[in-house]
Amino acid sequence: MRVLLVHSGNAVAGLSSTYTFVHEQGEALRARGIEIEYYAVVGKGTCGYLKNVRPLRKKIKDFQPDIIHAHYGLSGMLAVLSTRRPVVITCHNDETRQFLQFDRAPVGEPYDIRGATYTRHALFQAAELYDIAVRY
Repeated sequence: MRVLLVHSGNAVAGLSSTYTFVHEQGEALRARGIEIEYYAVVGKGTCGYLKNVRPLRKKIKDFQPDIIHAHYGLSGMLAVLSTRRPVVITCHNDETRQFLQFDRAPVGEPYDIRGATYTRHALFQAAELYDIAVRY
């Protein structure tokens, strides 16, 4: 099996190996015999992420993953826009809460929720977030 892990590369200068939890997850899968490659998205906001559609499509074409696992909503939306292959999006608590609790946090773009509606599988790290998200 081949898995492509898609994540933000902004905070880590595009180096997947320094994005600890994504890299640890990928290496744990690799240890089980799964072929892993990473795609670190570099660009901020919607426009920055959309500039990655073409390069991500090339990565997908070259690697031919069986599944794409995207961390966070913008990376998930990018993956959904870039392929018809199965995409799993992990919606992490801080991002999802930022959108859902807009009265207490800056209003974020709802890509974790929107992206999740276009995938077969969306992972929420807390049951309460799933319960709220299904209402959107």
